[in-house]
Amino acid sequence: MFVLGSVLASIGGLIVTGYVGAINANQGNGMIFTAFAAAVIGGISLDGGKGTMLGALSGVLLLGVVQNLLTLAQVPSFWIQAIYGAIILGSLMVARLASGEGQN
Repeated sequence: MFVLGSVLASIGGLIVTGYVGAINANQGNGMIFTAFAAAVIGGISLDGGKGTMLGALSGVLLLGVVQNLLTLAQVPSFWIQAIYGAIILGSLMVARLASGEGQN
């Protein structure tokens, strides 16, 4: 599974390089928070061992739609990050309550 993830990441890097024409080492620094948010929204457990690729894909699609809507509405980027944080908190709370650990 890790090999597949590495291969897909390298293919994605090649596609971005072809699109942009050049790339530097800091190209994806702003994307780590978005990737983390997409994984958490998709149902990937922070404890490990739980989650599906379909769930992660749904998280990516949801965040892509949110990003596009907020960009079209000309929302400043710091508010977009704040909204991502609120979405992460909400999804963590829902996951905790759904697992039955919310009462502890």
